[in-house]
Amino acid sequence: TQLIPSKRMKEIRGVNISEALESYIPSINFSRGKFGDHVTMTGLDAKYVLFLVDGERMAGENYGNIDYSRLNTSNIEQIEVLKGASSTLYGSNAIGGVINIITKNVKEPLEVSYNSGLSFLKPEGINLSPVTINSINQELQDFQNNLYTGFKFNNFSSSTMIKQSQSYGFGYTEPSYLLKSDPNKIWNINQKFKYDISDNLDAVLKVNYFSRERFEIDLIPIHSKYFNIGSNLKLNYKLNNKDNIQFSLNSDKYLEYDVFENINKNEKTYDNVIKHFRILGNFKLPFNQYFTIGSEYLSETLYTERIEGDTKNVKDITLFVQDDIKIGAKLNSIIGLRLNQNTIFGSKLVPQTSLLYSLSKKIKMRGNFSMGYRTPLIKERYMRFQPINGLTIYGNDSLVPENSFHYSFSTDYTNQLFNFSVILYYNKIKNQILELQTDTTNILNYDTTDIYSFKYFNVSEAEAYGIEFNLLAKFPYGFSLLGSFNVNRNWDKTKSRQIWGQVKNSGLIVISHKFLHKKLNQITSFHIKYTGETIYKELNEVTLEYSENLVMPPHWVFKLVVNQKVNNWLSFNYGVDNIFNYNNIEYFIGVNPGRRIFAGLQIDFHELYLNQ
Repeated sequence: TQLIPSKRMKEIRGVNISEALESYIPSINFSRGKFGDHVTMTGLDAKYVLFLVDGERMAGENYGNIDYSRLNTSNIEQIEVLKGASSTLYGSNAIGGVINIITKNVKEPLEVSYNSGLSFLKPEGINLSPVTINSINQELQDFQNNLYTGFKFNNFSSSTMIKQSQSYGFGYTEPSYLLKSDPNKIWNINQKFKYDISDNLDAVLKVNYFSRERFEIDLIPIHSKYFNIGSNLKLNYKLNNKDNIQFSLNSDKYLEYDVFENINKNEKTYDNVIKHFRILGNFKLPFNQYFTIGSEYLSETLYTERIEGDTKNVKDITLFVQDDIKIGAKLNSIIGLRLNQNTIFGSKLVPQTSLLYSLSKKIKMRGNFSMGYRTPLIKERYMRFQPINGLTIYGNDSLVPENSFHYSFSTDYTNQLFNFSVILYYNKIKNQILELQTDTTNILNYDTTDIYSFKYFNVSEAEAYGIEFNLLAKFPYGFSLLGSFNVNRNWDKTKSRQIWGQVKNSGLIVISHKFLHKKLNQITSFHIKYTGETIYKELNEVTLEYSENLVMPPHWVFKLVVNQKVNNWLSFNYGVDNIFNYNNIEYFIGVNPGRRIFAGLQIDFHELYLNQ
């Protein structure tokens, strides 16, 4: 597990979740497209990476991705990144890993802070729609404002985070297609209450509201609007200083509307609801054991006209146990087991085991085996969607769950000056689900106007494997170095080819310098991000034919970030992203608009009051 604390996110200017993760972990890569960011991690794409907020799932899915703009980094205490199959504790979709966002708690009797940021961009060929956005500065790409308030009174505390942001997008017109990132406006409100009912019992209630309006760069008087409404109640009961029981009830609803501008009408096109109940017990047992046992109920409902019948529902009931055992002074083991009962696919048993051996105080070695699984998404079973005339994507109700067998080995060395680690991993996936071209004559009730059709199938076997190197070093005079390099392959053994859309290797170097003075604290960071060769396919929307095994060559992106803390209540950040103006507009996957200049500030009003 790797941790990214909020302090680190400020240093790397992680104003959104993609920047925060990419600037710290090389095996995570985001590509930017028309409908948002797409993530890959250790050679696996988004559908195998589970994002959680305070341990809870999020509704809304697009090509395996959730809406990452819902995640407000100003409200994050730290990010936990768990690599490898983690289905024993987290269930379906955790084949590639888990990214858990931990939100802030109130620390002072009164906290009030404000931060804002903006960035400038002026690419060639920009084309903004006069229908939806008028009289804007095309050089200004985006800006955001965040207001945070919190207070503690006796046993009660409250925190409120309000975020407002706007992006003006960018677009490049090419002979065969238009690459674009559409303008959008976002509101995000997060409220958290905490009440210590007694010495042994506390309750936390969270509610959140999110809206995102995505306009069109084209001259089309229709655009999309997205909403999210969520609530979560947690109860934590301490049996004693060592043991506790937790209850959690979570509801998350994500909706999408088409907005018809000429007639001022909204039409719902997507409605996804997740309801999740969990009870969890943690107990310190004799013989150096820490035992966890829990049960979960998960219900997911999806409405969209793109699936047969418009509305479908699936439920899971789960029991899981884990025993963390310390054996002597040098060996630690974890054994876990999960039993899952799905309303469609029946029961599933998933084991996990790992060992940690401390060769010395400085050298540690870890080995892990874990099984993972991923149940087919509702849309993969019931899809019937025509994105363009002549092409339809069909679901397959004969799909079975994907199963993974994950092995990893790592070793790390730590002393006062540096930490170095090497991680080897191998993940075999059976019954992997892919969208493949098919003969429409084999599909009942198919659209006779289809020239091509695609359908979801279980392919026989795929595998993802790789090696990752990490180095963190401190030097005299305030200098430090973060270096990482990851090599991975995601291989379709059925067709003996690299699976499309995966970055073969990636690297990251961050050189930082801290200047500490009574009147000024400054951290300067220089980031070098390397993204290796990527294999992809491209659909020609005129001929409806795919060009396969296309290659986007390796590239480098450089970023400079300066953080200045003038005093306890005022700080600034500024810098340049993509210093050498790399852009990849000739490639269909991922869009880098070019060089961006950014700046921001933070004011902690409660610190200003204390100073006075």
